[in-house]
Amino acid sequence: MAEYLKNNPIALRHCLLFLYIRNYPVDDAYKQFCKTVGDDVIDEQDVQFWFNRFRQGVFDREEDKELWTDMRDVFRSDKYALRAAVLYQYLQSKHENLVYFWHSQCILVERFGANHLFFIHLGICNVFGEDVMTFPEFQFWFYRFFNGEFDLDFERDTDKKIYELLDMPLVVMKNILKNVNVFDRVALSQTCQPLRQFIQNQKLFLGTLEFKCELMGRLPAIRFTFGKMSSVYSKDGSNRMKNSDTENRDLDVPYWKEAFLDFKEVIRNPKLYLDELILAFRSEEDDEFYGFDVIDQLETALKSAHQLNVKKLIFKKSSTGAILKILPYVKPGYLTTIEIGLLFYKDVMSEEVFGMEQWKQAKYFVTRESDYTYNSCTIGSLRHFFHFKEFSVPFKELTVENVREMKEVLFKSPDFEKCSLSFMRAIDTSTIEREFGSTFAKNTCHYPISNTEYFEIKFFVRKIEVSRKKM
Repeated sequence: MAEYLKNNPIALRHCLLFLYIRNYPVDDAYKQFCKTVGDDVIDEQDVQFWFNRFRQGVFDREEDKELWTDMRDVFRSDKYALRAAVLYQYLQSKHENLVYFWHSQCILVERFGANHLFFIHLGICNVFGEDVMTFPEFQFWFYRFFNGEFDLDFERDTDKKIYELLDMPLVVMKNILKNVNVFDRVALSQTCQPLRQFIQNQKLFLGTLEFKCELMGRLPAIRFTFGKMSSVYSKDGSNRMKNSDTENRDLDVPYWKEAFLDFKEVIRNPKLYLDELILAFRSEEDDEFYGFDVIDQLETALKSAHQLNVKKLIFKKSSTGAILKILPYVKPGYLTTIEIGLLFYKDVMSEEVFGMEQWKQAKYFVTRESDYTYNSCTIGSLRHFFHFKEFSVPFKELTVENVREMKEVLFKSPDFEKCSLSFMRAIDTSTIEREFGSTFAKNTCHYPISNTEYFEIKFFVRKIEVSRKKM
């Protein structure tokens, strides 16, 4: 390849221009070029010379050639220049050993999760424009270079069938997709409509998807986490995104807009299945700090998709207003668990939430009692929780009505198995003793419900635990 570029100075210059447009400093560009192509093709002084020329809008040596106001137009207007850029990307991926090969075909699975063929094509489009080269055209030239065919003047027979990725056996395509992480699936789905349809037709099982508004230092940021993979979108003077597998990159839009665009692309897959969806954001009072309305933007993103297949929905920090807006976009019946962390001061659980099918069909409801110790929030009547198999809820204090509901409704539920009730104030045991007609022995009471089962009630200073037991 070194000899080829020595004998093709224009192609060599196109490779240098490609590095220049990607904002490589001269010394880094020279090192990158030598690692990719070879040490004896060009010296650093020549790289400096051509970078200076490019900066002036000049591509050729002759002074009377046209000046370019945008050096990217060199590639946009010349298909041979664009092919040279693809050639350099192929050489770089080959040198870095990021692409595996199988039966003389580029199997689009990379070692580090981000630089597969689709990502390379997307990178070229990001540099020169989305319509500069179609994915099939890019794929054709990449395969030619892989097979050792470097003639940039070659013109293919347009009538000849060109086999593409989607022509591979279905089992091969599915195996390829198994090794592509969720971020790259988004990039892959944007290459062409057939690939998008293929991806969305494959079931995708993810453990945990977390959406989190957070602080990076003193600056606002949004983080998406999929298992060990994460992307952070932040405002650090400019809008930036950092993926766990790729370098930082500047964004052309506000950080939060890019974050929600990517979020929508992920959840838009109708065959996405999540074990957990975790939502963590600050109160609505912090919207001005983040620069957008968190809940409204999240609701807008969810509206663009189908109802999500989520087993466990977790609100780490939220408000009842957020729960009311988000819960309808989770598929009822598939959702088994609702978990709520910190609710804000004087928040009230809405009757509308209790009336939703998502709430009625869920089996488990969890709150973290420590989260409520200093938060005067209102959960509502115990009657709204009796359909759960298990639940834990906080109350300000134990009332006679609470105890009567336990005895008259909860203990008659065929599905109920156990619950934990925590209180901000110490429990008055006499209230329970009067309703149940017995005293607590060692803080425990057994309440029979049939010939074979009973409820065990354990009493603590600020908590009651109830569980169904066999005789």
